[in-house]
Amino acid sequence: MLDIAAVSQREAWAIAELYDTGGSVPRMQMLRFDGSRWQKYDLSSDRRAVLGSGTLGTPALYAGAGSAWLFARVHHGPGTYSTPIAARFDGTHWLAVALPKESDMAGVAVLGPSDIWALGNPKQQTAWHWDGRGWTAIRLPLEARAPYVTGITGKVTEVDRNQAFRLAEIAPVPGTDEAWGVGKVELGAFGDANFSRAVIVRYRP
Repeated sequence: MLDIAAVSQREAWAIAELYDTGGSVPRMQMLRFDGSRWQKYDLSSDRRAVLGSGTLGTPALYAGAGSAWLFARVHHGPGTYSTPIAARFDGTHWLAVALPKESDMAGVAVLGPSDIWALGNPKQQTAWHWDGRGWTAIRLPLEARAPYVTGITGKVTEVDRNQAFRLAEIAPVPGTDEAWGVGKVELGAFGDANFSRAVIVRYRP
């Protein structure tokens, strides 16, 4: 099993990696829970809209507020680049959702069918918001703010104040406007001054 996401007590989705007898290349199998049992979901009926002529790779499922989303990369064959895709389940089929130019998404939070947040390239620190019609870029702060993480000396030096915060994953707190996040604080300095620390952050509006 590669990933799983629960929409409600009666609906959940999972993706498994299967190997056919004698085969060396895995294929992806989507599964759907209908409240009583798990069943294979035939993605081929939605294939052209979601995958085009490619094959699914590195999938990630997200769910919340009665909505299920799929983010993945699609492979188009040897010697070609994989492309990122996004899709949402409308209750009957998986439908492709156009991604912005900077389209490698991570840390997705599904707050509603028309309220999706996703993190973009960690180095560019961009968040993206889906409002049901399109994506809007939200710039995140690149520099870490006090309290700073201590460097190798155990103290916050002047150099340490140049550290950057890289957000990797976000999780909304149900019923509130708050969110938790995980990532790292790093200082791109040379020698012993360079460091990276894992951090947990909390957002309160």
